[in-house]
Amino acid sequence: MARTGTFTFCFTDIERSTALLGVLGPERYDQTLEGLRRLSRDAFQRHDGREVTVEGDGMLVVFDHAPNALAACLDLQLALAEADLAFGLDLRVRIGLHTGEALETDAGDYVGIPLHQASRVMAAANGGQTFLSDTTWDAARSSPLPEFGGIDDLGPFHLRDVPEPIHIWELTHAGLTPVAKPPRAAPAVVHNLTVPRTSFVGRADDLEQLVKLVGRESMVTITGAGGIGKTRVALEVAARATAMFPDGVWLVELAPLQSGTLAAAAVAQAVGGAPTGKQSVTEALTEHLASRRLLLILDNCEHIIDAVADLASQIAANAPEVVVLATSRQPLGLRGEQVWRLPPLEVDVAGGFAGDAEAVQLFVQRAASGDQRFRPDAAALARIAAICRLLDGIPLAIELAAGQVGERSLDVVANELEQSVANLAGGFRTDPPRQRAVRAAIDWTLQGLSPDDLIAFRRLPVFAGGIPQEAIGKVVGLHPLDEARAGRAFDRLARHSLVEVAAEEPMRYRMLEPVRQYAAELLEESGERDAVAEAHLDWYLVFFGDRVGDLSRMFASPTQIGTAPEEMPPDVIAEVDNLRAALETARASADDRFLHLTIGLAAVLPSCGHMQEARKNLKDALARPEGYPGHRFIAISNAASLAAVQGDLAEAGRLVDQLYAMKEATERPIFRALINVQAAALAMARGRPLKAEAQLRTALEIFDELGDVRGSVNARANLATALIRQLRIPEARAELESVLAAAKGLREHRVAVTAACNLASLAGMTGDHEAARAAFSAAIDELAGIDDPDLLSQITVNHAVALHQLGGREEEAADQFRRGAIIARRSANSSLLVTAAEGLAEIAWREGDLAAATESYERVMVTSDASGQPAARSRSRGALAALAAETGDDAGATHLLVDALGLLPEGDPRTVAWLLRFGSRVWAGRDPERAARLLGACDAAAARSLISDWSDQQRQQLELEVRAKLGDLTSDLIEAGRTLSEDEALALARP
Repeated sequence: MARTGTFTFCFTDIERSTALLGVLGPERYDQTLEGLRRLSRDAFQRHDGREVTVEGDGMLVVFDHAPNALAACLDLQLALAEADLAFGLDLRVRIGLHTGEALETDAGDYVGIPLHQASRVMAAANGGQTFLSDTTWDAARSSPLPEFGGIDDLGPFHLRDVPEPIHIWELTHAGLTPVAKPPRAAPAVVHNLTVPRTSFVGRADDLEQLVKLVGRESMVTITGAGGIGKTRVALEVAARATAMFPDGVWLVELAPLQSGTLAAAAVAQAVGGAPTGKQSVTEALTEHLASRRLLLILDNCEHIIDAVADLASQIAANAPEVVVLATSRQPLGLRGEQVWRLPPLEVDVAGGFAGDAEAVQLFVQRAASGDQRFRPDAAALARIAAICRLLDGIPLAIELAAGQVGERSLDVVANELEQSVANLAGGFRTDPPRQRAVRAAIDWTLQGLSPDDLIAFRRLPVFAGGIPQEAIGKVVGLHPLDEARAGRAFDRLARHSLVEVAAEEPMRYRMLEPVRQYAAELLEESGERDAVAEAHLDWYLVFFGDRVGDLSRMFASPTQIGTAPEEMPPDVIAEVDNLRAALETARASADDRFLHLTIGLAAVLPSCGHMQEARKNLKDALARPEGYPGHRFIAISNAASLAAVQGDLAEAGRLVDQLYAMKEATERPIFRALINVQAAALAMARGRPLKAEAQLRTALEIFDELGDVRGSVNARANLATALIRQLRIPEARAELESVLAAAKGLREHRVAVTAACNLASLAGMTGDHEAARAAFSAAIDELAGIDDPDLLSQITVNHAVALHQLGGREEEAADQFRRGAIIARRSANSSLLVTAAEGLAEIAWREGDLAAATESYERVMVTSDASGQPAARSRSRGALAALAAETGDDAGATHLLVDALGLLPEGDPRTVAWLLRFGSRVWAGRDPERAARLLGACDAAAARSLISDWSDQQRQQLELEVRAKLGDLTSDLIEAGRTLSEDEALALARP
């Protein structure tokens, strides 16, 4: 019986099979095919694959489970690497896997688009490669890869006859020779551009020249009057120039920003580059962009022109391959800036037909989109040309006029516009002549609206960055309107193109910037701006509460203190600009709403990459004397957590001291518990796990007395980390296993994933790599369905550490370290960034690439210095000392080793072991006897510290180097070193 199901489809074929046939001849080629089919069937059947068709040199096999498909493909490629099927010639088979829903017929055939997509995935591979789509990897990633199997992320590609890009991954293995060829498909360009809802008209010469400019210049600014079409032209240029920019094309809309201080954060949100440690947003952004080739569109710069100019200048100085394309009514005024002044659309064609003019074509297209029966004859086209001439060829004015054709005749439109423009002949406010055309078109459009419509129109600019449909009645419907009248008025504004749909799910609208500015002036003149802004603030307070619960209760919860809610609704993220605007209204009030909303935004802004903005808001709120003590406690706690995350330990300590000083807080048990949780986090950041343990146990006693299960689980998770730092492994494992079970029951995904990762790390530390793999699989399962970059980076980096400890998996580990670092940088997790950089440094060092190792360790030093990580600060300097010694820089090595030993944190035996190892390297060339004793000391310290991979190649090479100078004395000295105490060993290492 036919059935529909989800299957993994596998296609195989031989690379350059025709050429192989020509060389081998028919008889020997047939023998080669028989041998290939025999190996293929053996591998596929062993993993429950069903052979569907065999055509020529290719095969289609179907699997019910994606992990089986991966295992079968690796088996086949390994068998082919060992076999000689082509009489001494190179036989390279390419394989493609794709997973999707299809119909299995009664005859055992399969019907569905996924079959064709699987074929295209295979066609993108080179011989010897196994490619799989993202759907296959998603279906397989929860299961362990076959032994020594790896996965490389190749990125999205355009495949023939497949409308959307497909993300491709390559299955790798230590026993297979890597194929040094790019995929046989065009990479898909990444961008955040939206698809315009209307077609682009005219401006062929402008577009051609602008595309050339962004191809050769680093700073291009499109200027012109409001409504001239700067944004639309920039988007069209970007769409045509995407192939020039391998790192993408990114649009940053600056119009919603009320302050130039937010410009860098807005860019970072679009392209990545969240700050770590004490970095500013601009420093982190320029560092992120430094090695990238991308096009950055800064749209609507004029209201924060100085801040944008400064930002663009710093990008140009630090990221030479980034091209900035700005739109503004005035140039940025930078050296090297190429200014393109956008003229109006062509209205008259010399000696030509009126319908050929760009402005007339735009009018006709927009009028026809509202009235499909609109088919102008020659006389009507001449009338339209007169209207476009009257409007000076300004696209926005023309579109507004064209939008009236469905309700008014062309003659009425022309006559009324003539009157409106004549009335504005003396100037409208202080507008330049071309801007008057837009003002006239808007003013004339409003003349056809009712009083209700006009009131609604002038109230809409209170929204920033978009207008959610559900807010219109509450915010716009103030007296004399009500919600129903406001809704009907808004619908009429939309029909007249004064607002347009910005997104359909959930429904959101926007006003074009010239229209919004016009309406904002009317709102100021009306005298009701404050009342409308208050309604906007009140609506967003309710909006926030409906989605994430009462803010004061939510942030008083121990599970949320100092962290973002785990599943912040996406419509909350979409409303960040409106929430900022509401906060500015609250800032001017004398009540608790400013503090209340600041606490809420402290949860949202860090998840959008705006951690420093959240810290500034909290600082401003806490500078006020007013505020309910419970709310102030919550705000101080959040400020302390954010300071600690960014490595500002001095500020975090000051804020924790404030918590202790709050009489109202310390009288409540729950707050006493939370103070201890915060103080413990600070102690851990300062490298004091013993102190952190004591504070966490105090917090646990209070949580248990209160019956606060969630608080207890979170505190125990932190306690396990403190125990790990002290190498109390059995206790830490018991706590983590208890936490993992409890967190799953409470649906605390963040805690569960962290516990699973820590269990995996413990297993790797003690040499149980299979247990580590199983724990990582559990962590990945727990992460399913959660969009949390911090958790994903945690899993990725810790998995890389486990692969690195396993040995023989350096390439895969390096890939995981790089992927984890990218994600950690976006989530501003400096601790994971340090771990990833250390891992990459160790791999490069083992492979003999001292320059790459030095570069990575220098990155560790800078990041750990900025974020205040004492152990990493010490280790990085110790490693750089050892690297300097290897390159003959004895003076530099001595200086760095002294610094490393001086920064060694108390109670950190693993860092002691590493420093002794680095010290033995420093002394090997100058004092081999001291180096031999240090080798013994570091062996003993490594054993005490549960460092399982100590007898690596570098360790052996170092001993051989010392033994070559000392002979048999080496063994005695190493043994003597093993008997040294920790203090004696460190003293021996010190220059």
